[in-house]
Amino acid sequence: MGAAASLEHSQSAGLVRYPDEPQSAADQLSLPSDNDKRILMAQASANWHRMIVHANKTKAQRESTQSLSGPTRDREALERVHSTIQMFESVADGVPRTRSHSELVSPTHMRRSNSRSMSRRDEFKQGDSDIDTPFRPQSGSVSSSPLIKSAKSSNSIQAMGAQFRREELEQMRLQEIANSTAKAKSESDKHPIRDIPVISARELQELPPVRIDLKTRTSSSITIVWDVDFEALAALQTLMDSDGSALRPVYEVMYRPAHKSVDSGAMLGGVLERCNLWRPACDDTSNTKAVVTDLEPNTQYAFRCRRMGWTDDWGPEAVIRTGPGAPSPPTNLHAREVTSSSVLVNWSPPEKDNGLPVLSYILRMKPLGGEFRTLYSGRERVFLAKELLPNTVYVFEIIACNRVGEGVPSSRLASRTLPPGSPTTTPWAEMVDEGTNKLYYLHPKTGATAWTLPDGAVLDPSVSFKNKCTYLMSNITRMAQEARRRLPPDSYSVKLTIQRHNMLGDSLRYLRLPSADELLAGPLRVTFEGEEGIDGGGMAREWASEVAKLLVSEASGLMIQSGDNGEAIIDIRSSALHGEDCRWLFTALGKFIAKVLIDEHPIGVKFNELFLTWLTGKPPTLEDLKSIDPSMYRGLEWVLENPVEDSDLTFSASFEIFDSQQTVDFIPNGRAVAVTEENKARYVDLMMAWLISGRYEPALTHFLAGFHSVVPQSLLKHFTPPEMQLLLGGSPEISVTALRTSACYTGGFTADHCVAQWFWSIVEEMDLETLPQLLAFITGCACVPSSGGLRPPLTVTILENEADPSSPIVNMLPRAHTCFNQIVIPLYPSREVLKDKLTYALQNSTGSGFHIK
Repeated sequence: MGAAASLEHSQSAGLVRYPDEPQSAADQLSLPSDNDKRILMAQASANWHRMIVHANKTKAQRESTQSLSGPTRDREALERVHSTIQMFESVADGVPRTRSHSELVSPTHMRRSNSRSMSRRDEFKQGDSDIDTPFRPQSGSVSSSPLIKSAKSSNSIQAMGAQFRREELEQMRLQEIANSTAKAKSESDKHPIRDIPVISARELQELPPVRIDLKTRTSSSITIVWDVDFEALAALQTLMDSDGSALRPVYEVMYRPAHKSVDSGAMLGGVLERCNLWRPACDDTSNTKAVVTDLEPNTQYAFRCRRMGWTDDWGPEAVIRTGPGAPSPPTNLHAREVTSSSVLVNWSPPEKDNGLPVLSYILRMKPLGGEFRTLYSGRERVFLAKELLPNTVYVFEIIACNRVGEGVPSSRLASRTLPPGSPTTTPWAEMVDEGTNKLYYLHPKTGATAWTLPDGAVLDPSVSFKNKCTYLMSNITRMAQEARRRLPPDSYSVKLTIQRHNMLGDSLRYLRLPSADELLAGPLRVTFEGEEGIDGGGMAREWASEVAKLLVSEASGLMIQSGDNGEAIIDIRSSALHGEDCRWLFTALGKFIAKVLIDEHPIGVKFNELFLTWLTGKPPTLEDLKSIDPSMYRGLEWVLENPVEDSDLTFSASFEIFDSQQTVDFIPNGRAVAVTEENKARYVDLMMAWLISGRYEPALTHFLAGFHSVVPQSLLKHFTPPEMQLLLGGSPEISVTALRTSACYTGGFTADHCVAQWFWSIVEEMDLETLPQLLAFITGCACVPSSGGLRPPLTVTILENEADPSSPIVNMLPRAHTCFNQIVIPLYPSREVLKDKLTYALQNSTGSGFHIK
């Protein structure tokens, strides 16, 4: 078939014809342009897939009807197809990919190809015309090629030859390309990929894709393997057995960070290509293992692999993360506060922990020009370097550590201490985290925070207590709002009508009835039988103070004042005194203590430290026993420090109630079990548990149940016993300056009025016994609330003579309105008259409605 006929057939088959192609074999040839290479590659790829599909279809049709020689014939035909496609790939790339040019034109290759074609000529005539398989042309003219001669004897073979557009012309182009790329040829002969043998399309389709698996990894390297699964090994072994030679693939492995992918934006032949920053993981190799090093820790990398020369398709990508590594350096190392002898430094966490959380930090310091030494190792991110020399430069660096090890040191910080006589460090304050209810420490000046107080730091107790109270009251306010949503509006306050002669019994009987929501929703409104008045807060304060006094009296049988300081605690005789009523009495008592706490009514009672520890929910210790029974505390210390063989101690305790001797066993039949050196530690623990809680049961359990039903234990766990005393009893220290600064004046008078000046001068002269009496006369309570100020503030009102405003008043006493914390002072003629009238009012006022006798 001539060149024109071949061109016409290619056009009729839907192939693209190029205007610059020669019209005959005799035309002058030139090297293919870049455009020619792309088009040839596209045509070869399309024909390649079409021929494989057709060959496999034909094979399936013949297997049931032809002899065993049929599959052999198909395989040889597909080999020739593959050789032709390899030729087109070589033309497109500019360098032969499967065999060198010398191999294509060698006499040995021509004889082998000619012999194979002649031996199969008759079989092709019998029924192979339907295989759409082109043949790879050899060197020489078209008429001298044995394959072309064989093709002339078969019309179908001639049609396939025409379909691939003058194959003899492409062979001549290939020769020209080979001659112009001698250097590339020599390099390709050294590279293993040039020796990849050709395999058939059917065998190639049966091979599974290359799958990459992780073998080992570290923080900076990944070892991968491929083609090691059973399916791949079986397919490769089958291919080697069928080929009859040691056929092994050559692999190309690439990798890149999995998250890095950029669009190059470059147009190549009108097609937008995507640049994925792929890098070779290893040289082209026949091995199935590679180690990639110099990687970032805890970073994902994508890997891909393909069998070179067998297919251009990459296997599925495998995304593998490197192992965790040491953290990156901490950041923001700063000197927050500098004095003449200390430097407060803090820092921020590393930007990357590299897969494992930071467990600790190492802070190192040295004087300028000296040697580094470790100052601190721990989890905090703040440290107070103390005992430093004044006016000296110190250098700091910080290292983050995790389970892998120590990271790289941070950038260094240089700080000079101040000269001698500079201000001292700012005290820290305790804070409560709103989200986690955990206690942490705040440096108010710099804003630095820490979960533990830095060693050597000073704590401001007043600010800490104020912060805890703010947290407590904000949560109580939130709980009150939630309680109001669950209650009808008429239940927002609990109203009590109390008889003064039975104040304690009536109060506990009323308090056992309301629910926790009713006690939280609003304040108590107290009315005393036979007394007119509206409770605006003052009557409730009076009621709370009077009930507290009755509670700690010995006659109540509920609480007693023990010790030298008269500290109140539960009476251990209460269960025997009240019997079954003990349950509701102590439940109501717990509600009473909780209500005065949330309403901020200080009751002026000094409680025992053990009692306050119960309220916070902290487990009591041996030191708490010292506050209620010093003799037992010393006795248990002696047991721990001395031999006990001759002490006659047993696992029991004896005590007396109402002249009756009682014995309690700590273990079954404990009174018969002697205390020895081996078990004395257990004896001390059991005895301490009974002394600080067991002997107060069941009253203690009922009391705590009533108290914590209103105020959750979690809100009080950060308070210390002295702070709990301030919450309940108020502050016994009354600051006249604070009262005077916050005071208000009504009636058209100001603080500059002479009567106001006389009043405050008299108050400043009062002793520690008279001043609480004045506060109780004005507010209904002898103590200042824990917040430190009165709410509402103390109000001074000067009363004029209604008949003659300019005339002084001499026949009236000062009056008080406890609901408003207000004192009304008549317009006395002199300071001496005011002092006499005020002293008389305080000495003769009673707890019965604050009447004057």
